[in-house]
Amino acid sequence: MSGSQTPPDEVASFAADGVAAHNMRIVAFPYYNDNPYLDLLYTDARAKGVRIDKSTSVDDAVGQIHELGHGDLIHLHWTTPICQPFPSAQIALRHTMRFCKSVRTAQRRGARFIWTIHNIYPHELPYPRLESLLTRWILRSADDIIVLTKNTPTVVSEHYRIPPEKVRLLPHCSYVGVYPDEVTDSEARAEFGIDRDDLVLGFLGEQRPYKGIPELLGAFERIRADHPTARLLLGGRARAQDLATISALIDNAEGVTSSGGRVPDGDLQKWLRAADVMVFPYRQILNSGSMFLAATFGRPCVLPANAALVSDWAGEEWIEFYPPGNESADEIHAAVKRIMARWDAAHAAALKFAAQNLPRAMALRFSAIAGVVAPATNVRRP
Repeated sequence: MSGSQTPPDEVASFAADGVAAHNMRIVAFPYYNDNPYLDLLYTDARAKGVRIDKSTSVDDAVGQIHELGHGDLIHLHWTTPICQPFPSAQIALRHTMRFCKSVRTAQRRGARFIWTIHNIYPHELPYPRLESLLTRWILRSADDIIVLTKNTPTVVSEHYRIPPEKVRLLPHCSYVGVYPDEVTDSEARAEFGIDRDDLVLGFLGEQRPYKGIPELLGAFERIRADHPTARLLLGGRARAQDLATISALIDNAEGVTSSGGRVPDGDLQKWLRAADVMVFPYRQILNSGSMFLAATFGRPCVLPANAALVSDWAGEEWIEFYPPGNESADEIHAAVKRIMARWDAAHAAALKFAAQNLPRAMALRFSAIAGVVAPATNVRRP
């Protein structure tokens, strides 16, 4: 992907304006401890002495932001905790105003504010009007806006406009070297009782409605008609509110193995290496970390041909698209056939892509955008 390379001169220009790292604090919000992307993103900053303050609730984030001063940074990721998880619009508005006020106050003290756009909007949206107002406030107030792909500004433009002078490209990394990778494909299949020649589809990630689990199961039923020994591996947990629905779908399907919860880090290699192809039939998507995990283990991916994905990933040998819609089960089936027909080339392309997008490069790029430089000795915050 053309957006995956970072011009060295651009990195240098950001780093030139950096602050001494051992005096710097970053409030990363929300910071989910089970999301490895966040740990990888801040590895270079941590190594240079930056203190990373984690929070998942808006109340905790506001408390941390109140302590920031000159040279510090507020790094917002997902906006959901700011205004969506509340029982009424009035309470949501109160929390949103507190967050915005705390950010503005910290900026007046010399802190910077950065937003990474992971999604166009949150996937569950009880208060869409408030979310829209919050998004527009963030776009006006943020010092920089991080996008994971070069076409994100165009893709989101029908919803909101990102000021072009604020855009900073920071591609998502692969997970090379992050997870154990010691088992062979045949050993992984043996763990699940899968024969060498069986067709195996895989899915990894939180099992939520917007990720298209019903569509995937429908497509798998079609595939089983052609390949009676085909298997589907569903790795990942379902939220309590989705568990009954998803469990009912899985219980009625033949050839499906579900992890029944989060897959331990050491076992991810088995779920990936046992699969021929990963299928991610998302109903709504801007970015997908699961794609990069699949590429790390050389697994081709089948994805819906929506504007966000096609604009950045069309032409990648390891990705096959299908047109989403009422006939998506048949289209997923056809896409799986196409990617399997070129599996060797797709496998090699996935591994090459992963090797070209390493975690270290992403961490260095973030430090440059954030203004983190190697600490000098005996430097004190003004």
